[in-house]
Amino acid sequence: VDFIVKSFFQIGDNELSKLLSLDPSINSIIINSFFDNTLYLKLNFFEKIAIVEDLRRNPARKMVLLKNGTYVDFDDEELPTVKIINGPVDDGFDGELVSFFSTLGNYELKLDNSVFEYNGSEFKGLLLDLELNFGPMVDLGSKAASLKDVFNTDDCSGSITFQANDSFISDCNI
Repeated sequence: VDFIVKSFFQIGDNELSKLLSLDPSINSIIINSFFDNTLYLKLNFFEKIAIVEDLRRNPARKMVLLKNGTYVDFDDEELPTVKIINGPVDDGFDGELVSFFSTLGNYELKLDNSVFEYNGSEFKGLLLDLELNFGPMVDLGSKAASLKDVFNTDDCSGSITFQANDSFISDCNI
């Protein structure tokens, strides 16, 4: 996008929209100031949610999932990891992950080193010494929300297996 030889007042939403289309990680662009023939912009980026590693490909591919459901290249980030071991991956997979990790983010948990796996039918992972089996990739945000009391107790370890969105079997006292 070329702003050269344009008055500050001639730069409109169309030009800024073109900038947004160049990079899917940009959430918004704000014009901060125009001083000495220089336009100063503030770029707000979407939050990075998780690393998604597709092991079905050869070689395996790592991408970073953004909060808007798009992907950017992996660049050695420390984020929770989701490994796709087998497929297929249904439509809505990315949205389920965004909902899941956004909900877990509300609990101020350290998720950076957590690893989850999807085998084509079940979503499983290890978090805070808990083996979690969420079952199918459906309503992961609701399932994560139903674990609030589990995360508020310090003496829960073992396993949790979901039977429904808000119903699970656990071998710890909550």
